[in-house]
Amino acid sequence: MALAHKLTQPEVRRRAAPLTRGERTSAPIAVDLDPTSFCDLACPGCISGDLLGQARFTTDRLERLADELVAMDVRAVVLIGGGEPLMHPATAAVAERLSRASVAVGLVTNGTLLDRHLDVLRGSLSWLRVSLDAATPETYGAVRPGHRGVNKFAKVLANIRLVTGHHTLKVGISYVVFTPRPGSPLSNVEEIPGAASLAVDLGCDYVEFKAELADDHSIAEVDAGTVDLIDRRLRHAEERTAGTPVRVLRSSSLTALLAGRPDQDKGYSTCPTTQLRTTITPSGVFACAYHRGKPGFRLGDVQSAPLRDVWDAADFTAVDPRRACRFHCARHDANRLVLDGIPVAAESPGGAADWFI
Repeated sequence: MALAHKLTQPEVRRRAAPLTRGERTSAPIAVDLDPTSFCDLACPGCISGDLLGQARFTTDRLERLADELVAMDVRAVVLIGGGEPLMHPATAAVAERLSRASVAVGLVTNGTLLDRHLDVLRGSLSWLRVSLDAATPETYGAVRPGHRGVNKFAKVLANIRLVTGHHTLKVGISYVVFTPRPGSPLSNVEEIPGAASLAVDLGCDYVEFKAELADDHSIAEVDAGTVDLIDRRLRHAEERTAGTPVRVLRSSSLTALLAGRPDQDKGYSTCPTTQLRTTITPSGVFACAYHRGKPGFRLGDVQSAPLRDVWDAADFTAVDPRRACRFHCARHDANRLVLDGIPVAAESPGGAADWFI
């Protein structure tokens, strides 16, 4: 379900309604939670490279933070991070703690440590996404090398097999499309169809292809010939998954790249979705994942204060998208929807609300 459409769900719309009146929300609906900034891989060009290895929550603070999220009626938590969330020994237990309190939980992971927490994660997560970015050991070793050169491709595939097929858990593969550029001949474009085949073989629900981002989160420049090649390989990927349960997804950033629209014209001066989904890290609470670690977008510090106090004191006007968010933002359409007044869905989705906005 598209992000903007999720806002039209009756329950989500009710929670977001204060923003349409120019008021504050009492709490975020969803949270990106970074248990730690440490990682067991050494990916070149990591978008969070400047943040790695700086801080982690203590187990006690992470557990109390989970309780604070529940008390504030946060409805969804994505365990993610500038590092690898499963590097924190309490991440799986926190997922279980949140799930028991009826909070929907997702996990974004590199997949190397899934086998250590299998039973807990299977019973606690709504979905799990593994960042793979390759279809062969050779390419994986180049884009996702382990420390001291250890190649963990086979380990990750084996771990994905351990979690797929569980009837309550949606499992997907994330694939950032890397293209050659000066100083970096690395490319995984030709392995796009192979990644789709892997998703089928592993029993995944989907494989999502994403555009490569520069350090400022803008979409990396790609020449017209490479754009055409990416599009053709994506079509091959769709052919390989035809007739299977696997969906081939194109992220909003990759869709924008292929359409020749890598930038967005943001004619609004506030970001309402900052109050719907925020990012909590060991080094601070930030307006969103795009601005994780940037001092000017820090809303407060939950290491030294309860989340309720941080939220109530936060200055949500600090983000002016016209200046600070010139890159392609996945929340752009949702922002426009909130600022224009969220309509009632023409057809309300059946079942429970999807709170991962």
